[in-house]
Amino acid sequence: MKQRVFFAVIPDNATRELLDAAIAPLQADGNPRLRWLERENWHLTLRFVGDVEPSVVAELQDCLDAMTGHGCFQQSLTQLEVFPTAQRPLVVAATGPVHSGARGIVEDLEARCRSLGLPEEGRPWRPHLTLARIRGRRRFEMAPTAIDMSFTVRRLLLMESVASAQGRRYMPIAESSLTAPT
Repeated sequence: MKQRVFFAVIPDNATRELLDAAIAPLQADGNPRLRWLERENWHLTLRFVGDVEPSVVAELQDCLDAMTGHGCFQQSLTQLEVFPTAQRPLVVAATGPVHSGARGIVEDLEARCRSLGLPEEGRPWRPHLTLARIRGRRRFEMAPTAIDMSFTVRRLLLMESVASAQGRRYMPIAESSLTAPT
């Protein structure tokens, strides 16, 4: 049976609390097109893989283990916005700049996934942490909201997206620690 998997980082609890406060006014609006994710599902995807056989999941765990040579880095979140665009709305996300440490990890993961015969991601990586899904594919306007938060990324995870009657749950399969800064 295939598993739907991706590589991700999870923000720390302090960042989650700040995000809770930042999205409270948006949640209070009660927009019916927004389906807010549970805090436990918040993550920043580094590389979406998709539906793969369990044998490939084992190889992806090896890819994750190979990431330990990368250093910890700070991930900033600077804006709440419609992602990827108002014309093609998928989610409301907290976004931020690409840190060079994250870029190196994403490039390494991409190369390792290609070596396993997986299709290329096909678009440049842009850090975003999904907070709500937008129902319907028609235009969705929301003024971007400035935020100012960051968290230290110390570990990477291989996650599985599991469907249930209550929606998707994102479950860790494996994790790998990054090298502490010197």
